[in-house]
Amino acid sequence: MRRVAVIAAATVLAGVAASGPASAGSPGETVNLGRVGAIEYLKAVQPGVITQEGPAADCDAEDSTTGGGGAISGSPSNAALNETSPTNLAGTWRAEGSTTGIGSRKVTTYAICGHAEVVYGAAGGMVSPAGQPGDVTGTTPGCTAPESAYAGVESFGGNVRIVQNRPVAPANWAITVQNHAADQGSYSVKSWCSDAYDVSRRSDSSTVKRGEVGKATVSCKGNEAALNGGLAITAGGEPQRDAWAVATRPWDSSDKNKTPEDGWQVKAYNDSDTKVQLKVVAVCAAK
Repeated sequence: MRRVAVIAAATVLAGVAASGPASAGSPGETVNLGRVGAIEYLKAVQPGVITQEGPAADCDAEDSTTGGGGAISGSPSNAALNETSPTNLAGTWRAEGSTTGIGSRKVTTYAICGHAEVVYGAAGGMVSPAGQPGDVTGTTPGCTAPESAYAGVESFGGNVRIVQNRPVAPANWAITVQNHAADQGSYSVKSWCSDAYDVSRRSDSSTVKRGEVGKATVSCKGNEAALNGGLAITAGGEPQRDAWAVATRPWDSSDKNKTPEDGWQVKAYNDSDTKVQLKVVAVCAAK
């Protein structure tokens, strides 16, 4: 039987919560992208997104999410992902995005589902407003050996953008966020722990020039399937505050089955005055 536990964690920063989301469109239904053994890949699309909003993608009733991602369409110079995370429901993943422009965007959520037992952990706090030290770097509640953090993500309120979201050790996940709003923004870090998968982590990186959008892709091995993935945007080895993610998602190598189990792909926009490194990480499980 599936085991789901909620682990309380201390708030790491204090402040005032951000305003709630709004959208001009309605979320679409969950669509099946294919299956590899017991691992299933899903997506849901919501058009007309203006301020922070996005669709939920729901696993089958007997499954739990092992990971997921999201993407926002259109020009990345005035749009960003604000969230890609499991919800408080074991089998639901949600991505949210927002735009500072006048046009609406499409936000896509990707969910990866499996039969494994999971333990769920969360921590949260506030991010200072723009013009102050507005970035926060932290890690998820660690897993307990022999469990490993095969999914760990963050969700945000306000105009908080994703700079780092990746595994940094077998039992932990790191996040860095940047608040571009005038008010404080909230964030929460969520992680899944399990010892049910034989997990490996693959990574690669690319360079993103100033004022450009960059892409980085990494493949799992042929006998593996992607369970989750992540990214880090850095300059001089440190998280880059003036760059942000616009996509982090399971990737298909355009082989015959079209199921996105082959690895992970990320896209990010660089609004800083220097080039940045974009690192992609795939959490891969033996098929």
